[in-house]
Amino acid sequence: MDWLHFHLTLAFVGYFFHLMHLDKYADGIWISFFQNMRIQPILFILEFYYYRNHLRKMEALPKLPLTYDLDFILLIFPLLPYGINYALLDLPHLLQLLTSPSSVNNFWLISFQTIYFSFHYVHMTFQGFFVLKVQSVKDKEGLRASKYFFLVLTFLNFSMWLTYSLEGPLRTVHGIYTDIYGGPLAILLVFTTIPFVIFNFAHVTTMLLEIFDTLPMSVKYF
Repeated sequence: MDWLHFHLTLAFVGYFFHLMHLDKYADGIWISFFQNMRIQPILFILEFYYYRNHLRKMEALPKLPLTYDLDFILLIFPLLPYGINYALLDLPHLLQLLTSPSSVNNFWLISFQTIYFSFHYVHMTFQGFFVLKVQSVKDKEGLRASKYFFLVLTFLNFSMWLTYSLEGPLRTVHGIYTDIYGGPLAILLVFTTIPFVIFNFAHVTTMLLEIFDTLPMSVKYF
C-alpha cells in the first residue's frame, strides 16, 4: 500500500504541473486537493485507530528522551503560522459561505477548500501529539508488532511532504489567496506560512522512520 500511494503521488504531481502549464489553474487545484484528501484521511484514520486501540493504553517513560522537548517545539510551533494562514485564508470564505453563499465564485471549490483546511489543521495537531506519544512509550517491545505500520505512516507522510514541497507554492499563488489579498501580499503570505507545513511533514517523516528503524523485527503488521 505504501509504494502504491507513493507512485500515485508522483503521477498526480506530474498531472498537476501539466495542468498548470496549460493555465488550467482551477483544474490543477482540484487535482492537488484530491491528492491530499486521498492520503490525509487514511493517515488520520490509521493514527486514530492505533491511538485508540493501542497507544493510549501504553505507559509513558518516567523520564522523557532528551530530544522530546525539541521535537515538541518542532512539531507544535508550525501550527502557529499555519493557524495564521488558516485564519487569513479560510475564515473570510467561511463567513461568506454562511452569510451570502450565492455571491461566492466557484462555490464548490471554495466549500471544499474550507472543509479541507479545517480537517488538515486538526490532523496536523493530532499527528504531532501522536508521534510524541509513540516516542515516549516505556515498553518499546509493545510496539514491536507495529513496526511495518510505522513504515506505512512514514511513506504516507513522505507523500504529503512531497506534494506540499512541489505543488504547495504554485497551488496557493494561483488559488484563492490572490483573489483575496492580491499578488504581492498573497506571495508573502504563502512563503511565510507554507514552509512551516512542509517542515512539519518532513519532521514527522524522519521521526516515524527513526521509530521504525529502532523497533525489532516482527512478523505481524499491526
